[in-house]
This record gives sequence, C-alpha cells and structure tokens, in this order.
Amino acid sequence: MRKIIMMTAVLFSLAAKVNAECELDPAKAGGKWIASIPAVLLTVDASQPADTSNYIAQFDSPTQGYDQEYINCYKGTPYGKSAINLSGQDSSTRIYKTDIDGIGIKLLWNNGGAFGNYPSSSTYIPSDGADVGRFIYPAASFFRIQFFKISESLHLTNPDGDQVLPAGQIAYNWLKSDSPSNFTQQLNIGRITIISTPSCTYTSSQTVDFGTVTSNSLSAEGIQRPLPFEISCRTDYGYYSASATLTTTTPAADNSYIKVTDAGGHDDRMGIKIRNAQGQDLKVDGSSSETVSNMASMSPAKFNWTAILIPTGSTHPTDGDFSARAEIIMQLR
Repeated sequence: MRKIIMMTAVLFSLAAKVNAECELDPAKAGGKWIASIPAVLLTVDASQPADTSNYIAQFDSPTQGYDQEYINCYKGTPYGKSAINLSGQDSSTRIYKTDIDGIGIKLLWNNGGAFGNYPSSSTYIPSDGADVGRFIYPAASFFRIQFFKISESLHLTNPDGDQVLPAGQIAYNWLKSDSPSNFTQQLNIGRITIISTPSCTYTSSQTVDFGTVTSNSLSAEGIQRPLPFEISCRTDYGYYSASATLTTTTPAADNSYIKVTDAGGHDDRMGIKIRNAQGQDLKVDGSSSETVSNMASMSPAKFNWTAILIPTGSTHPTDGDFSARAEIIMQLR
C-alpha cells in the first residue's frame, strides 16, 4: 500500500502589547481642561499714561483642580504654550494687540508655582534623568490675562463700551504637537469691552463780591455781578458735553433764588438770582441746567452766568456783612 504523508505547518504569532507614547493615563480621573474667564467691562482714565509695565486690569481663571497626567513620555517630547486669535505681539513686552488701538493684552500661565509667558516651547526631560517618564499639568495651574494702556490716547466711540476682544478661545497649551485641536489646556474668554472716564479740571470755589450795598442801590432790578466758570476735560471719545445745575440749602419757597442772610441774621430781606448766558433764570434746586455741547477734548466749556442781588421784603436789611452759599454741579456726557 502506498502511504501518503500529510504535513501541516503550524504558524505561531506573538502579539506584543505596545504602550501609546505620551497619552493620558487611563487610570487617572480628569482629561483635557477648558478654562473660562467671563465677559468684563474695563474702565480706564483718559489721563492715565501709557505703561507697558503696570496693567489696568487683571483676571484669573479658576485652577484646573486635578492633576492632568500623561504616561510614556520620552525625553525630548516637545510641549509649549500658544495664543490663538491674537496678533501683533511686541516681543519685548509680550503684549498682543487688541481691537482697540492703544489697549494690549498679555497672556500668562501658572503651574502652581511660577508664571510663564505666551508663546513658548520646550522639550520634556524626566526629572529622574530616565529616558521616559510622566508629564503632569498640576491641579493648581491656571491662566491669567492682563490688559495694558499702551498709547497716551484712545479713540473710542461707544460710551456703553467698545469691544476690546470678542468672546472665544484665546490660548492653549499643547503636548507633542502645536495645534489648537491638540490642546491639553485651553482658555476661553467672554467678550471684553472698555469705557473711558474723562479727566477734568474746573474753576475752583469763588466769591461774588457785591461791594457796598445801600437801600438806594438795591432796587427791584437788583445788583448784577458776573459769575463765570469753566471746565476742561480730556476724553478718549474726541468730544464731550458739560451740563451745570445749581443747588442751595437755603432756597426760596419757589426755588427761584437763594436766600441771603444779613448781618442781623435775617434771611427774608434779600436774595440772589442766578441767570445763565442766555438770560434765563435758573432754579436753585437743580431742576434747571445749562449745557455746553460738543467741546473738543481739552477745550474748555465756558459758562457765563450772572448773580443778581435782589430785595425780597419791605424791610431794609441790617447794616453789615451778608452772605449766601450755593453749589454748582457739573455733569459730563
């Protein structure tokens, strides 16, 4: 009988388990982190000088709150910090431009012990000198943003707030490759706006001297004296308007004049009316005003009022000094 010998080859395969390089540790809770700083309205003084060392506002994100850990990270693995949706950085100050010419922003990241600027890049070196190790973003890490006035004057148009930066992503940290989609930590901000407050100088307190007044000179028409004053404002909006009102603690019953106290302590014998530049009598309770509009920044808004001393009773005032007091209140727009 003829024998047929069958031979079967048995192939063996060896499946080797390969650990992924520098990936999140699956045994640890917490993955990539997105931090947020909410919308905010900045306020700046028009007279504040440009300064790239001292910020006008600073805001911090919450801390991460957990250790973000990556395993099997080889010596030389690149990592870093990058900005997004920002441009025009001054390399000497690390300040980026914003939507407002003259306002800049600086980005910072803190690892729980020290701050670092944006952008930056480096390579990982395990602390124990080994070739592979564990890369950790500490639980205490957080983002910080600082705003600077980098020009002496701003050019604003919206008194309710001009946009400095829109809401959105602004910075991220990365590991292995620099890409916004490859972030390990990311910072988002709410919409940032700004308003400017004017800086003004104005006429100091003044005394209106009516001189020597006699019963003959104090007629029904009264004795008139000029009461000029002005205010000059520096503004980042180009123009400003100023309104002036008058108040006193000793008004007449109808608020048409200020009561005057004579040397005998009587306040029912004389009064002072105030008239604006248009010849209109002003109420002394703040209910009437005069406005000087559309003054260029640093140009004075001038008010040429008149004080008029009038008799208010049939009895002559007591001889001697007399006095009255009022306050002019300025409002700006």
